[in-house]
Amino acid sequence: MTTHTLAAKALSAGYGDTAVLDGLDLDVPPGRITAIVGANACGKSTLLRAMSRLLSPQNGQVLLDGKSIHHMPPRQLAKTLGLLPQSPIAPEGITVADLVGRGRHPHQGMFSRWSRGDDEAVAAALEMTKTVGLAERPVDELSGGQRQRVWIAMALAQRTDLLLLDEPTTFLDVSHQIEVLDLLTDLNHSRGTTIVMVLHDLNLAARYADHLVAMALGRLHVCGPAEEVLTEETVRHVFGLDSRIISDPISGRPIMLPIGRHRVTAEPTGTGAPPPILKRQSSKGRPFMNAAQQFKLSGVALPKDAFGMLEEVCEHFIEHSEVQRDGDLVVLKNEDGTAGIRLKDGKLLIDLACTTEETLQGTRVMLAEHLFYFAGDDPLELTWSNPTTLARLPNIHEVTVISAEDVTPHMRRVRFSCPDIEPFTGGDMHVRILVPPKGRAPVWPGLQENGRVAWPEGDDELLVRVYTIRRVDRDRRELWIDFLQHPADGVATPGADFARDAEPGQLVGLLGPGGGDAPTANSILFVGDESALPAIARIAEEVPSTTRMKAIIEVADAAEEQPLATSGSIDIRWLHRNSYVAGSTNVLAEAGKEAIANTEGQTFVWVACEKEDVRSIRKFLKSRGHDRKMMYAAWYWERN
Repeated sequence: MTTHTLAAKALSAGYGDTAVLDGLDLDVPPGRITAIVGANACGKSTLLRAMSRLLSPQNGQVLLDGKSIHHMPPRQLAKTLGLLPQSPIAPEGITVADLVGRGRHPHQGMFSRWSRGDDEAVAAALEMTKTVGLAERPVDELSGGQRQRVWIAMALAQRTDLLLLDEPTTFLDVSHQIEVLDLLTDLNHSRGTTIVMVLHDLNLAARYADHLVAMALGRLHVCGPAEEVLTEETVRHVFGLDSRIISDPISGRPIMLPIGRHRVTAEPTGTGAPPPILKRQSSKGRPFMNAAQQFKLSGVALPKDAFGMLEEVCEHFIEHSEVQRDGDLVVLKNEDGTAGIRLKDGKLLIDLACTTEETLQGTRVMLAEHLFYFAGDDPLELTWSNPTTLARLPNIHEVTVISAEDVTPHMRRVRFSCPDIEPFTGGDMHVRILVPPKGRAPVWPGLQENGRVAWPEGDDELLVRVYTIRRVDRDRRELWIDFLQHPADGVATPGADFARDAEPGQLVGLLGPGGGDAPTANSILFVGDESALPAIARIAEEVPSTTRMKAIIEVADAAEEQPLATSGSIDIRWLHRNSYVAGSTNVLAEAGKEAIANTEGQTFVWVACEKEDVRSIRKFLKSRGHDRKMMYAAWYWERN
């Protein structure tokens, strides 16, 4: 077998306007097994797609034997380099033998006929993957694990010197995972095939690969032998996870033992005592999520532009949950559950899994509302595997106005009495305020079949606005919400008007809370304007005494400055908008970027202001490789 070289040089690639790979350099060791590891959405699948010519680079190039793959005839490239992508789709009704036979297409000329060599290649591939008994069965009748082995057989039938595989152990149980990796190792040892594969299991990657590549934020973090790559520092940087590395007693390679927030600890026992009792520990009093606790729901969204909507999901939810992307799959995670969204055939396939039925219904509502918001005026069909079951939303809380007062000339505080205060004590800061028409009994929203909120209409129509809870007083059962007063000619400000006219005893609803958890870090940099000031003030009040904070806050003038109480330390720089040169619009963003450039590596950067300013700062953070787990950047309003 000829030894070929494959390399990426200054490679940048992505989807639409979203860049995933950022100036990446990689030389694949010829004749060896390379495993690419990293968190979801770090660019592993994108790298394989770019290195196989499925995705055109935005910058840089991919070289095969020193020549750009984009200048090679497709058939010539396919004889040398094969790719098994993630979640491939088989033609309807095709049999296993026919699908595996398609691996021989690069070897078929325009007039050449199927040969004995083609038969031998297909038979050997079926034998190696133990799929001979499935040869005449339709692929769409197979289990997920069987289908995966058939796709691997097709890749083997291609008999290329270079083979790229994107998560080849997907859908396989542990026995078949080992079987597939043993098979690829045999292929490498017997034929010298250069193998590059994406794996999620770090320990299997360390055991089977000669060369590990760890990726983070679209770049190579480190590469080399497993002993050099799989370290506690690498796991912490790439996955944001504490771990311990020990030696594999079988292979001698390193093994990663994860240490999560929900730790499993053993009760102390004496000599001869029975096996220890295991305890699940959970943070913030929330339940530990395991398979037995999951409540599940699936749905299908059919938008006009499914890819564009998936891009919107990634951009929006990055500030509200952990967003993981791998090709056409996006996973949103928080402590209550997960939402998986996969792009397929112009549709978005949705899978929800949550810790409680109530949380599941709330997640359905949240996602449905966002998808229709992203769709705008374009058509969108959204259906669910189970119909909605709630006549009234589960997280509506009736509260009563106690008082209203001006904190500054343009900030008005409304205090509410809240009998059910406990849901607001967990840290989430944002709520929707539902204000019924004065003089009418409130009609609270329910659910539509598509999962959206069924808002009351006509005479019962509610005023709905999103605000930040400034303070929670558990003992008094009170909530404070600050409303920015920003009157302007010809501009409606219904939320501000409610606060201006609020009367003691007035009944309103709060939908939530959700989002905006306070950061947990020893050092925090705030960048925000008046819209973010209530959140900044609340975080400052609640952080531990060891927290060091800096804040850049833009307000109209000195009269809008507020004292920020804290048990930590805070250094505030106030920017006065009324003193700017006429037409200035990005003073806050530029000041924020300058401060970020001078921050320590472990500083949490918290940003909330106008949309374009947030995008500018977020792009700057990404250019610096700032850890996504150490940042929050959300736009609270939009110019014009």
